[in-house]
Amino acid sequence: MVPQARTPLACSPANGLAGKQYNWYTLNQRVFRSLGLSFTKQQLSDAASAIPGSAESILKVLRARLQDEVGPQAERTEGKGVEEEPCVDVIPAVRRGEASPPPAIVEGDLVAHLQQTIELLGVKISKMEQLLQLKDAKIQALMEKLQTQQAMHSY
Repeated sequence: MVPQARTPLACSPANGLAGKQYNWYTLNQRVFRSLGLSFTKQQLSDAASAIPGSAESILKVLRARLQDEVGPQAERTEGKGVEEEPCVDVIPAVRRGEASPPPAIVEGDLVAHLQQTIELLGVKISKMEQLLQLKDAKIQALMEKLQTQQAMHSY
């Protein structure tokens, strides 16, 4: 078991106002600025203080900016229940220029893996059958012992 790191670098507490303000300021400096957005300290402080509508106003500006960035693609897929395109456009191996393995090798590996799984499940079934037989034998022995005890006490 690996102990969890509880250092300030691993996780900053956001229970108090100071932690929440730090998180909002960090978002402003790193994320929002990379998107070309910048919010005032007052807006960020209001959001950290949970003033009604303050976080929503920031999120509305962020949503508008993201819709401008994504543009027509979001409108094309918006409202559809199923995505037409896969989430990952390019397989990492293909992106690096490596050729993908031939389908026969992948299929062979899959068949070997499935056969190994079947063998493992067969072993587990036989072990379960052995345990079941052992339990049946124990139940039978206890039933005989109970009948013997009842016969002795009935005389």
